[in-house]
Amino acid sequence: MRSMHSIYYDKVKYFEDAIQIAYREDSLESNRLVATVHGYRFNKDGCWFITSIQSDSNTIDFDAAKAKAMKYLLDRSCGGFVEATLFKGYIEIGKESPQEDEVAELVRNLCDEAKTLHNVKCEIIVGVKTIERKIARDNNEMAHEVRRIVEIEIGLLKLSDLTSQIIATSYTAIIPWTREHVTKTIDVVFRETVNKLNTYSRARTLKPYQYGRANVVLGYEAAAALIHEISHLLEADHLHYGQKLIGSMIAPKDFNLYDNPHDYDSTTIRFFDDESVSTRKRTLIEDGIVRDLHHTRSTASIYGSEPGSAYGLFQRPTPLHTTLILKPGDWKETEMISETRNGFYIGGIAVATLERGYIRIIPDASFIIEGGELSEAVRIREVKIPLVNLKTINAISRTVRTRVSREKEWIVAEKAPYVRLEAFVA
Repeated sequence: MRSMHSIYYDKVKYFEDAIQIAYREDSLESNRLVATVHGYRFNKDGCWFITSIQSDSNTIDFDAAKAKAMKYLLDRSCGGFVEATLFKGYIEIGKESPQEDEVAELVRNLCDEAKTLHNVKCEIIVGVKTIERKIARDNNEMAHEVRRIVEIEIGLLKLSDLTSQIIATSYTAIIPWTREHVTKTIDVVFRETVNKLNTYSRARTLKPYQYGRANVVLGYEAAAALIHEISHLLEADHLHYGQKLIGSMIAPKDFNLYDNPHDYDSTTIRFFDDESVSTRKRTLIEDGIVRDLHHTRSTASIYGSEPGSAYGLFQRPTPLHTTLILKPGDWKETEMISETRNGFYIGGIAVATLERGYIRIIPDASFIIEGGELSEAVRIREVKIPLVNLKTINAISRTVRTRVSREKEWIVAEKAPYVRLEAFVA
């Protein structure tokens, strides 16, 4: 691909209208944010100059901004800036959200139920948002998106005794196509959180002799967290990893990972990225071998790949996945448990992080597998998966489920099946 050595620039508008309904301990909060941000972005050989203002109208002097950009970028080069297929047109995602009063009544009733039936403290936060992205280029072409999204956060707290607390939390986000879809999802997520709390309430502490290497079956949520952290390894601006990983086998041959921004079932469906590049399906790991990374126009120039993974309108764009999908295998979930014989099943997770040389998962719903069956619930402090242990993956289930999560200020999604591998449990 040929790099562009002239100055590229575009004009960006970001608009957000967000209503947040929160119910906390018999208190109802309803707050609204309406904000518009205008900006200009200039790029030379991968180096950015970005300026913006939060205002209903654009009061930035373009000529003054361009003069500053030219002065700053004159003698700078950041590795290149590839030509790309840029999106042109208008996209509208999402249709109908419930009314504020309808959401408020629902979350109040659910929290009252939690308090009355389960004797727990309850917090539910629902954010109903309309977000507009508009990127106008110097040739008057425009990439324009209006997206409606609903974010749901639920937290439940139970006092197990005078000194300890048990907490269960859940987060998801959906595209509102109908009012009923939104209210049903809030109810479903609430009940899943109650089940998670009940599981953790009866869990016993793991005994010291059970620490160490073990066979571990990761349920949908835990497996989604695993591939999310693997995805961080594949961000092309992490040069320490990326150049070494391309062409390397890091997992078994039946491990195939790709990013599909056009997954119509996903909350994060995306037709253009924050550099207005048209998105496409990207094969990241094929037959266990790293084939590609997430790229911006700058990193694609360095690696000789294609862009389309950029996040960040008013900061230097960074590469990240949209809807990450691990290709399913041919195992039934029940078979994976029964043929494990002895080990652990990890369901929900509280935290997952990529650390030097390994992935750490902190579970919030775990069970001992004994004799090929789930026995008792246990509290596991952490599951550590060395990156070399990705090669120990020996079973992948045939069905997948979606997890939606936040990465910094961006919403991303992962579709994952069950995965079995060796890990260290403590």
